[in-house]
Amino acid sequence: MTAKSLARGASGRDDAAVDAAFPLPLVAADGGFQCDLPASWRQGPGVVGGLQAAVLLDAATRTVADPSRRVRTLTVHFVARAAPGVAHVSARVVRAGRSLSHARATLRCGDTVVAEALATFAAPRTQGATSRLPMPRVPHWSGLSTSRHGAVPPEFTQWLRFRDCLGSPFAASPVPVIGGWGRFADAVPLDARAIAALADAWPPASLAQARAQHPVASVDLRLHFHDLPEPAAPGWVLYRGETHAEHHGFADEGATLWAEDGRVLATVRQNIVSFPAAQA
Repeated sequence: MTAKSLARGASGRDDAAVDAAFPLPLVAADGGFQCDLPASWRQGPGVVGGLQAAVLLDAATRTVADPSRRVRTLTVHFVARAAPGVAHVSARVVRAGRSLSHARATLRCGDTVVAEALATFAAPRTQGATSRLPMPRVPHWSGLSTSRHGAVPPEFTQWLRFRDCLGSPFAASPVPVIGGWGRFADAVPLDARAIAALADAWPPASLAQARAQHPVASVDLRLHFHDLPEPAAPGWVLYRGETHAEHHGFADEGATLWAEDGRVLATVRQNIVSFPAAQA
């Protein structure tokens, strides 16, 4: 599977690949799945974690193979850099009970394991209350200008659009909060795979307090999926992320993603490691 270059796409991407558009196609291979991790989805030298999470979730969902059970949680550990190119995903059902299914998925680049995931699937339940965290009062996305995250934004952001209104990176802010409206550049339906990718698309909230760019990376990513629309449709999401604590170069971050109508799509917890500015 090789990427085919376009001279310039409708979204203005000069070096985008035909098969780099989201979601990436998974092909059955060697008892699992194979995909091509495009260079145009890099954050620094490796492929961004949100795309890895979406690929792992896709493989786990196909392996569970039960449309009545929707994904409820996804936890991903990023154990090595994911290099662009052909990758293999293996997945298995850990247990399928009367109400819950648990699946594990592993992403490999060559012989190297780069990410491990556990996902839980369940059908909707009738008992229990319905509640949600209110969406912050912010300007509508249509009245905001496009935001760039840094003087040289990560390469993967060519596939996305951001309109910050809750904090921006490298702003020397007194509070570690970041966020705003975001969507895919193309008309990508907001299913669980898309939400997994968007959950890792904004810079860490700790960078709101920074004055200059420096390398960061995700150690792990945990998503709780809530009120996803059915059927999924393209649209904007509102993201608000904040740093709860940061010590010894590691930051604990939490975030919420809302749909335009105020429904909570997902809540996120993430561990971020910072590197010295000279380290790539």
